[in-house]
Amino acid sequence: LLLAVAGANAGASDLSAGITMGRKSDFKSTCSTEHVFADDLTMGATIKNNAIDTIYAKFHESFGDIIINMRPKDSKVTGSIDMKSGDARCVASFDKDELSFLTKVALTSDKMKFGPLSAVMKPTYDAINQLLDLDVCTNIEGADVTMSMSQRKNTASTMTAIYKFNNGVKVTASAAANADMSLKCEGDYNGHKLDGTMAMQGLKTPGLKLGWAKGHGVKGKASTAVKADMSQIEGSLTAKLGNFGDWTTTLTTPYSDVKDTKFALSTKFDV
Repeated sequence: LLLAVAGANAGASDLSAGITMGRKSDFKSTCSTEHVFADDLTMGATIKNNAIDTIYAKFHESFGDIIINMRPKDSKVTGSIDMKSGDARCVASFDKDELSFLTKVALTSDKMKFGPLSAVMKPTYDAINQLLDLDVCTNIEGADVTMSMSQRKNTASTMTAIYKFNNGVKVTASAAANADMSLKCEGDYNGHKLDGTMAMQGLKTPGLKLGWAKGHGVKGKASTAVKADMSQIEGSLTAKLGNFGDWTTTLTTPYSDVKDTKFALSTKFDV
């Protein structure tokens, strides 16, 4: 049994408490507070179970914002620096215990012209995971296009292309240097929810998954869905009957033997 009591905001402070009852009873409380000391300085703290968990400070400078977090329990100090200039942005995260100090740097450029196209460059370096990522974002005839290239230490480099049609459908194609490839299509098109994935490695037989769903009636009171992969196909029908609960029938048929078809009926009530 879990009882939770949440206190209303009192200025810039929040209080929450909970009791867990069972073989071992447990009481937990959390209190957080934040105050503005000056136009360019905001400080706050979080207290958990009568002990200070985190103290933080936010500095608002002309070039951007600086956030510093300190955890007294283990003297952990982390933070971030967020700098902006026009549409360009640089966000750097740091940790005093890390050898490199800077743990992640993400840049976003101003729009750059490449002939008739304009693009935004987004390079990111993650020192913890030793990951270098470069995104190039543009728009082609109303569709958002993102080209990405990722390189992680001791792993194959990957290139990904994402094409978002203005009708709500998104296509993602990915290829790696070790011959892993995938193609995914998802989105909502005229009330039809689509989801398909094809993955393959080299010349091996690709894996294929397809999904389709559609709501019927007012506010989707009923819906049908079909899912299929390389081994079976599954169809389901769901009806929301208000006080009589939500009912779902499912029919699953393996390609290997139709006699192994399974039928399921389930319901859910709100009590």
